[in-house]
Amino acid sequence: MKAIKIVLDPAVGWHIRNPATYRIERTYPMIPPTVLFGIVQNLLNTSSHKTTFKQFIALGGFPSSDIGLSLEMQRIVKIKGKEDIVGDRHEIEVAHTNLINSYLLVPDELAAEYVSNLRQRVGDVVLLTTNQFPATIRKISEHEALKIRSKKLLFGLAREGMGYPYVLPMRYEFGKTMDYRTQQYWRVLLPFVPVVSDKSIKKADIELFEEVDALSIDGANFDAELVNLCENKWHKSITPLVGTI
Repeated sequence: MKAIKIVLDPAVGWHIRNPATYRIERTYPMIPPTVLFGIVQNLLNTSSHKTTFKQFIALGGFPSSDIGLSLEMQRIVKIKGKEDIVGDRHEIEVAHTNLINSYLLVPDELAAEYVSNLRQRVGDVVLLTTNQFPATIRKISEHEALKIRSKKLLFGLAREGMGYPYVLPMRYEFGKTMDYRTQQYWRVLLPFVPVVSDKSIKKADIELFEEVDALSIDGANFDAELVNLCENKWHKSITPLVGTI
């Protein structure tokens, strides 16, 4: 596999709601793999179901600096009751950072075509989620994905006794039904530590007690076991496992 690094410059910030939060809708401190998958599909002006450009694994986007947090936006959620509609005001947490380094894995034989098409979009503006959160594509680069053993990770699967510094639930749905009881929750490690003041998230280092199999991309190490879980859900080889975050 080859790797592609996409450097994004968020003009305002981003909000990707942590579904465990409600009245104050907290944001994830990174761009999840499934969101990055959709961003790349949009960059290639294609559909995940009718394209050759779906043979890649999105590993997510990771801020290059500390993350500032603000409650800058509000929205009204309309809840339909038995007799009327009630408005419920929610505060939305917005994350702010300098650049976001995003990573893809693509088959060797398709890497040149992916890189060529993506480089045509350098300087363009994409939407991280909604049109409230645009980002400019600053750089597209191709890298080798090196198989190594490492204790230091950018993005790893939380193992017993290794749940520090920042642990994020990643939901994976098993089975062929939409029944919520089929959901299984994994936990992943991120190199960020929430600050007590609740105004920022500081960058940190993940260093495990023991080395694990990892993929190294331009100096960033990814847990090989977690990489397998990041495969997109349209890939037939991973049926019946489909994932989201």
